[in-house]
Amino acid sequence: TVTDGNGSGGNPTVELAENALRQVTVVLTDAQVKALATAPQQIIPAPGVNKMIVFVSAVLGLDSVAGYAPAAGDDLAFRFADGAGNIVSQTRETTGFLDQAADRIAFVGPLTTYEGAAAGYINLALVLDNIGADFVGGNVANDLTVIVTYRVLTITL
Repeated sequence: TVTDGNGSGGNPTVELAENALRQVTVVLTDAQVKALATAPQQIIPAPGVNKMIVFVSAVLGLDSVAGYAPAAGDDLAFRFADGAGNIVSQTRETTGFLDQAADRIAFVGPLTTYEGAAAGYINLALVLDNIGADFVGGNVANDLTVIVTYRVLTITL
């Protein structure tokens, strides 16, 4: 546990024991990929009171029979809560990735900095979102494997 050292109780406390790297794998169907703009997919559930997910990285694996047809701005991002939550990852351009009729791998890194009201980060699920409009095309046999590496911090404010 790290505190401010003066016992004032007014400064944040972060418990580092829970800071271990974690990994989750979720496989999205063709229908789920197509609807990511209107129905972002939960990748990690909300971690609990006074806990925050810290996105480290993601690997996306597309098993593709037929590519999607993304429009300009139809890009992927990891964010908290839902399609309106704070974005915590780099935005992944889908042209050259999801529009391919061949298996593809893509890496998504974290944002280097982010800040905001604590309510926008604490005890919220992490979702994968298409920040544009729903995709068209694809094939019912397509799927997208999402592997996310993350940490969970306990933070008391």
